[in-house]
Amino acid sequence: MKKRNKFYICLAILVFIGLIWSFIAGRMITKNFRDEILSNALQKQKVLVHGLIVTETKDGEKYWEIYAEEGQYNSTDKVVILNNIFGNFYKNGQVVMSFKSDQGSLTEETKKVVLYKNSLIVYKNGEYISADRITWKGKDEEITADGNILMEKKNQIRIRGQKAWLSPDWTNFKMKQSVTTELFGGEGIKL
Repeated sequence: MKKRNKFYICLAILVFIGLIWSFIAGRMITKNFRDEILSNALQKQKVLVHGLIVTETKDGEKYWEIYAEEGQYNSTDKVVILNNIFGNFYKNGQVVMSFKSDQGSLTEETKKVVLYKNSLIVYKNGEYISADRITWKGKDEEITADGNILMEKKNQIRIRGQKAWLSPDWTNFKMKQSVTTELFGGEGIKL
């Protein structure tokens, strides 16, 4: 064999050994990084569901339910983002309040429900509240409404404002920021 051929063979063997060493060293250097990515990938699960129904019951009695045309769950934040939402609140087995919204969220751990975009709550007696954002934090917490709020009892009273708090049993409310009130007498006659 010629010296030139021996040189090329030795050079190829050295390059091959260098590549193998680089591959092994790269795997060792990035091992912790790869393991962290894989473990985070398992923790950061996302799910997209069509036709989602979420219900909460207490002591065998249905407390509330939410139907959404579409829901996205992120396991990192433990929040469900809901689209085109309809729902009901129950008391003694009967619907006492219904709601709808174009978009909202449900926090898994706290059961906090937030309604955004064209949110509307209608009570059993026909009264209703619409707002840009409505937040329900739990059975014993006040419900809050923010932005372009309209509360109306047909042919009796219409109240507009920017911030409102409703009692947990939906019987009392407070409103402030740019509040206007219209009272009606008799057959819807404005006083």
